[in-house]
Amino acid sequence: MIYKQLLLALAPIAAATAAAAAEESFNLHAATDADDAGADATKNTLRGVVSLATDADDENSSSSSSSKSSSSTGPFSNACLHGRFSYTNLIADVASVSVTVFDGNGGISEMDNIEINVPDPDNGGRSEVSLPFNSGSYEVYANGRGAIRLSLGGPGGPYYNPPALAEFVVTGTSDDCEITSMDSFLSASSEKDVGVANQLVAPRFRKIADF
Repeated sequence: MIYKQLLLALAPIAAATAAAAAEESFNLHAATDADDAGADATKNTLRGVVSLATDADDENSSSSSSSKSSSSTGPFSNACLHGRFSYTNLIADVASVSVTVFDGNGGISEMDNIEINVPDPDNGGRSEVSLPFNSGSYEVYANGRGAIRLSLGGPGGPYYNPPALAEFVVTGTSDDCEITSMDSFLSASSEKDVGVANQLVAPRFRKIADF
């Protein structure tokens, strides 16, 4: 009888304890689930940020690449430059003339000796100097700029080897990309001098015949 009364007395306590334990377990699971959900949300957010950053980097890289290559795009090529061109350079107190033939394939097949009229301080007048042509080549960039390389004069001269480098820009065309005129300037020589006798050399090329 005493044991039965004791069990009856303890029953509410046991039930309350069991309920508390169940509630604590539920709260623990709920908190764990919330933490997991928060962690997943954080991971997803981070993934989104990384994805956006990666996409932005890719876009910036593409834009940068595009901006770098934009100056190299255009309709021009070596084939656009062909035929016989006059060569004239009238800068300051020096003048020079010649005729150049571009072959349409990056080569200069013919060029008259460059005749140069320069001051002659020793005689108080002027004199004429002839600069022989040895060989030449050219490159037309897609955007309308380009380079001409001319080996001029004899061995040991400033434009013999490496050749003189003239940078040019197309100033006239016809029939799509056919080049009819160019402006240029002499960029460098084997001795790092610019021009003849320290004179600026800026030849203009004008087409005068097909070949």
